[in-house]
Amino acid sequence: MSDEIEHGLYATYTNIKCRCELCRKAAAEYMRNYRKTSVGKSQARFHQVVANKRSQIAIQWIKENHPEL
Repeated sequence: MSDEIEHGLYATYTNIKCRCELCRKAAAEYMRNYRKTSVGKSQARFHQVVANKRSQIAIQWIKENHPEL
């Protein structure tokens, strides 16, 4: 087994936590392609709904606890 890291792979970015330019580009390309799939689109929508709900809760809390703002 080789101890040398192969850069430019999504696996290197995720498993070895390498953040070099090649690995970051590989991870970005992988996620771009993933988001084009039906599963990726579904996950993205779900996370957007969760983020929107959290924002609404935060805004409501601020209005209730800091009416002067």
